[in-house]
Amino acid sequence: MSIEVQCPYCGQQYRLRDEMAGKAAKCKCGNAITIPAASASPQSGLSDLLDQETSRPAQPQVDSTSSQPSGFVPPVAGGAQRRNSKLVLWLTIGGVGGAILLGVLVLAGARLFGGRDAPMSTASGTAGGAEATKGQPSQPDEKSTKQKRRNDTGWLDNNLKCVDLSDLTGSLPLTVIRSKQILWQTEDWEHSTWKPEEKSLDSVGYPSVVRNDRGRNPDGKFYLYYAHHEPTSGIGCAVADVIEGPYRKLKDLDPDRKHSMVLVNPHSPGKVGDPSHYSTPSVVWNDDEQLWFMYFHYYNHFHRLWEEDPNYPGGGNQMTALATSPDLAAHQWTIVKDKSFAKVSVHDILPVLTTSKEPWMYGTSSYNVIQRLPSGQWLAFLRGTTAKGLPTVGFARSEDGRTWDYFPENPVLKGPPGEAKSIVRSGFIGYLGKDRADRRQYLVVWTESKVGADVPRVRYGTTTDFVTIRPDPRGFAKWPAGDGFISPWRDGNRLYLFSGKYVHVMRLPVAIR
Repeated sequence: MSIEVQCPYCGQQYRLRDEMAGKAAKCKCGNAITIPAASASPQSGLSDLLDQETSRPAQPQVDSTSSQPSGFVPPVAGGAQRRNSKLVLWLTIGGVGGAILLGVLVLAGARLFGGRDAPMSTASGTAGGAEATKGQPSQPDEKSTKQKRRNDTGWLDNNLKCVDLSDLTGSLPLTVIRSKQILWQTEDWEHSTWKPEEKSLDSVGYPSVVRNDRGRNPDGKFYLYYAHHEPTSGIGCAVADVIEGPYRKLKDLDPDRKHSMVLVNPHSPGKVGDPSHYSTPSVVWNDDEQLWFMYFHYYNHFHRLWEEDPNYPGGGNQMTALATSPDLAAHQWTIVKDKSFAKVSVHDILPVLTTSKEPWMYGTSSYNVIQRLPSGQWLAFLRGTTAKGLPTVGFARSEDGRTWDYFPENPVLKGPPGEAKSIVRSGFIGYLGKDRADRRQYLVVWTESKVGADVPRVRYGTTTDFVTIRPDPRGFAKWPAGDGFISPWRDGNRLYLFSGKYVHVMRLPVAIR
């Protein structure tokens, strides 16, 4: 029996004799590594040294056929590609081996926390953080809530939209191995009705992907919810048998349907000069209520009345609503309404994520992406817009996904220092496991662009509290993103990133068994 080991720094793989188990060694790249026992799980070795969680079953067999790009988080180069190479390990023994092993611990821990990179600037304050309530740490009992948040492999449920990356043996890649278009503008409602000359505009995208393996009538298929951001958009749906598609719109699946929308704006089919629209769906499973939650933003025709009423915060122009469904396959969603809002919110819609009195989210509260964390707490990755139309991002927390508290430190991400007119957009959240202080660590992904040159560029960072975010020192990722957030889906060593009209496929550096 032999031991397979991979260098977490350069990705080089070796097959070694059993008697080398537990010894310190040096890879040909010059970095020190430890040799796990022959029966060790993929969480052993360096992952153990970093105090990541080890009580879960193994991830499904990974695909090792594609090339591995370099990446980030923790910030060490590496990959999981199997290589056929000659053995270039030199064993170290005695005090030298112990010193090297200690060096690995220190180096890996320092890099996992972002090293010496300065955190992104945030507003001052002591309260906040997604895993805190009223300024105090709040971590629910894992035993009582773990099963609700993990799938049958023991990993975080993709349908909670906080993607599980806690088994990374190397760094999250800055590149993807392929990109594939999965959405096209094919139906009448997908065209703008704002002006006749704008009918040719094509902003179809804003995807949110879940798998129908929960609730009533689970069919195991992947449901992609999408929209455009012109009048008079609704929320559409397309379905696929596998995560990468092809995705077929509901109208193509059922010839008797007039369109593929599951939420139709009451002003549809629209008229010239009417800004009404529903857009940017964010779909999450709520196990507590056995319901699918769809967050989406709507144009509020009563925003002047909202803004003039001292009981309601901000400008109220675009805000985030909630719709629920117990059965994805039925394609029927119910928007949460409250008649007490009838004078300030169009169609009696209850805005669950409103605009704010604070300047960063005074104009709109839209394009928000929702996820549920391993602690059981809900996290909203917010995209606010100032009265001048410049987006920045922040966070909100919730215990039930219906009522929310904004962080007092918002906006958390403001763009590069010195860039007064930058555009910052929310992306997605990943879970990285626990650090040596037993704190949960997260990957934060967002995009930045400049006013007048609005081409979103992707950035990574890490955080334990969603207040202080340490950016990737290597700068921007090399894969493209659209205007909305990014919907992630993990399958083995593939991370599928849905953005705009495309799915980008990333090969993750994870342990090979």
